Amino acid sequence: MNYLLTTFLILSLKFYSFQNYDKKLYGVWNLIISKEYYSNNSSEENNNKTTYDIGDKVIEFKSDGSIIDYQDVESNKSKYIITKKNINISYENGSTIELNYFFVGDTLVIENYEGNKLLKKSYIKEKLNF
Repeated sequence: MNYLLTTFLILSLKFYSFQNYDKKLYGVWNLIISKEYYSNNSSEENNNKTTYDIGDKVIEFKSDGSIIDYQDVESNKSKYIITKKNINISYENGSTIELNYFFVGDTLVIENYEGNKLLKKSYIKEKLNF
C-alpha cells in the first residue's frame, strides 16, 4: 500500500510541476545579454556579444497567451503558445517563429537560428513592486 501511495505522490508532483513550468514565463523580462554563435562551428563563439542595460529591451509574457516586445518607445504585440521546451510566436502578418527556451537559475535563455548563426538571448525577470 505504501508503494502505491508513494508512486501516486511522485506522479502527482511531476504532473503539477510540468503543468506549472510555463507559468514561470509569465511576467516582464529584461534582455541583458545577446550572443551569436556560428552554426557550422559550434565550438567557437563569435566575438559578437552585446550587453544591455535593464529596460533597453523588454518582453512581457501574459497569461492570456499574448507577448509584448518593448524596445525604446515601440511595442509589438503577438500571440504565443508553449510546447515542451519551445515558444511558438504568431505575428499579425501571419508568420510564426519557434524559439527554444530554458532556465539557468533565475535567468531565461531563448535560442533561435537566424541565417547560419545561433542567437542566444539571456533575460532576467523584473521584480515589480506596487
